[in-house]
Amino acid sequence: MNRDLGFLAYSSGKDTDILQEYFVPAERLTAFIDELREVVEENRLNLLNATIRYVPGNNESVLSYSTPEASFGVVLYFNVGLSDKEQAETARWTRALIDSAIEMGGT
Repeated sequence: MNRDLGFLAYSSGKDTDILQEYFVPAERLTAFIDELREVVEENRLNLLNATIRYVPGNNESVLSYSTPEASFGVVLYFNVGLSDKEQAETARWTRALIDSAIEMGGT
């Protein structure tokens, strides 16, 4: 999968793109997507792409990035503003998504 990544070469003094990934237990995926939808709609976010991937449970790794049980990784690609106000808003809704994932037993 050696695609040309030239389309990612983007530079602006007003905004930037950010990539986030949340892991939620398989049985909580629908609930997390419902909360994600609310956050995106309430904050009128510029969500450029979302990818969901299955991740088998991992009980062997000491520093596993996922959960011990089967989970889904939800990868989100946003465009966000760079002003102080926009960055504060980004921090606020990002914290809401992190809290949601943690409350559901995810990471």
